[in-house]
This record gives sequence, structure tokens and C-alpha cells, in this order.
Amino acid sequence: MDVDVSRCGPRLSSLIALLGAAFPLSISKSQALLQQVLGVELARASIVRSLQRMSAALEQPTTAAHRALQQQPVVYVDETGAPTGNADGRNPTGRRGWLWVAMSPVVTVFLQGLSRSAAAATALLGHGFGGIVVSDRFSAYNHLPTQQRQLCWAHLIRDLTAIAERSGANAGFGAQLLGLQRQLFE
Repeated sequence: MDVDVSRCGPRLSSLIALLGAAFPLSISKSQALLQQVLGVELARASIVRSLQRMSAALEQPTTAAHRALQQQPVVYVDETGAPTGNADGRNPTGRRGWLWVAMSPVVTVFLQGLSRSAAAATALLGHGFGGIVVSDRFSAYNHLPTQQRQLCWAHLIRDLTAIAERSGANAGFGAQLLGLQRQLFE
């Protein structure tokens, strides 16, 4: 992938993109960090142009990765709260953001947004996703038919362990279920 080079070479451009996306720093905070830590003085407009060039360079491969993910037979998905900031002007009220991840043996896709809804899950997986989704019990995935859902075994094992740690008959039942689960994976 080629990134238009200006005063910001490929490594500096990548760092600027990382500061604006992964750590969502504002343009001013990115500018201050670059100056204080690296001694690189850039005008705010230069940082904005660098972000625009990087976004343009990454648009096609990101879209291709997302399409490839939506064609996978099995996809593991999760979402977690993530600071979103307002660097792109789309979150002026500072709402909490969500980082969505979907991965398969072939490709992993991250999407950041302001919604933790079925619509956001559909945006990640695509309309008409035909594969199996491995997830927790979050309701955003309830739009999928049961035969397309596999509950995450780590979550199930935690639930069975919690049952086994209860007192009384529940403890014995939970221990039996954990034993069956171990047999299943042997």
C-alpha cells in the first residue's frame, strides 16, 4: 500500500493515524505529543492532511477485508466500550463509543462506532450473513437464527464454574456439567 508522502513519511503518517484512531487524540493533543516526545513540529493542517491521506490509502484494503470477513463460514465476534472522542466531529456530545471486533482464521476486522445495537452487529457481519457467529449472549446477535449462533465456550465454562461454586445441590450439578464439558473436549 502506498501512502502519499509529504513532510510526513510513512512511519510518521502511521503514528499520526494511530494517535487519531486507536488512542483517539484530538488534533491538538496529537500535535503536542509529536512535538514534546519526538521534537516534530507540525501544523494542525498537516496532521489533518496526513489523516486524510492515510484514510484514503486504507479505504480499499479495509473494505476488502470487511467483505472477506462477511464471507467466512465461522466468525468470532465481541464488542467492548472504547473511548471515541470527537476528532472526526461525529461525536460532539462525547458519548461512549464501542469497539467491535470480528475475526476468523483468514481476517480480523475492527469497527468503532457509537452504537452497541443489533444494527451495529449487522453492519459488522453484513445483511444476510450465512455463517456461524461465535459470541456471548449479548442481545445484538439475537437477530440471527439459532442454528447460526454458537455461544462462546469461555463464557459457558465461566457459567458452569459459577454453578459449581454454589452451595447445595447446585454445586454437584455444576461439577457434573463441568465434567461433561471436559469429556466433550477430550
